[in-house]
Amino acid sequence: MSGRSVTDRTQRTIKTDERTGECMVDRVLMAYVVMGICVMGLLWFIKQRTQRNRAKVADANKPAVAGDDELGGAAKDPDQFEEPDDDALDEMEDMLRTAAEAQGLEYEGD
Repeated sequence: MSGRSVTDRTQRTIKTDERTGECMVDRVLMAYVVMGICVMGLLWFIKQRTQRNRAKVADANKPAVAGDDELGGAAKDPDQFEEPDDDALDEMEDMLRTAAEAQGLEYEGD
């Protein structure tokens, strides 16, 4: 090993500006600090933007609760639903007969 101490080698690697006498390490350190602050700011911005986008997507895709949504329009002829037609009555009679047979009962129609 050479006779130079660690501090001598360290002092040789730390360069000083000959015009001002400032240490170059200070400038590099300041640049790293500024860049670190910029990176932290960008990460914060990305996090905020991500949270805002997730909230928008969650609001847009939330399930509809019955009664919260309003359906527009009306039936073209609402009176048609008050009295069933013959086809509907026949179909209802068949359903009642099938249900009675499934329960072991005897259906008595009109």
